[in-house]
Amino acid sequence: MKKNQRQELIRHLIEQNHVRTQKQLLQLMTKRGVTVTQGTISNDLREMGVVKEKLADGTSTYVSAKGRQGQPRADIMDLILTITQVEFLCVIKTAPQDADLLGVLLDESSFPEVIGTLAGYDTVVVISQSRTAATHLIQRLQPAS
Repeated sequence: MKKNQRQELIRHLIEQNHVRTQKQLLQLMTKRGVTVTQGTISNDLREMGVVKEKLADGTSTYVSAKGRQGQPRADIMDLILTITQVEFLCVIKTAPQDADLLGVLLDESSFPEVIGTLAGYDTVVVISQSRTAATHLIQRLQPAS
């Protein structure tokens, strides 16, 4: 199976099932006759922008950050709890397990102030080119009053 076909199958599987682990995804692919390694799945998920999202019941499932519904800005703002500026960096706190999703959304945004991101469990550090750019990004991400 070609890479683009495999990734399309992965996208379909995570949209149609609550896939919680790479092992579960591997089993779903095997049931469809696709032989693939967990390492290949891991690389595909990263390349596709697939991240884990916390569900209402407290579990998490894979979702495609690139394929989320709605305006990316609204998604970004919904994930932010607090923002603190430290010189040319913005330290953004999120709910547990939301940082990687926010990092992907910011990396793929068209915000010129975002040079890059580092995401952890509940914190994203956004690197900007200057203190002024970081300040402008914070203003852009603040909810309208």
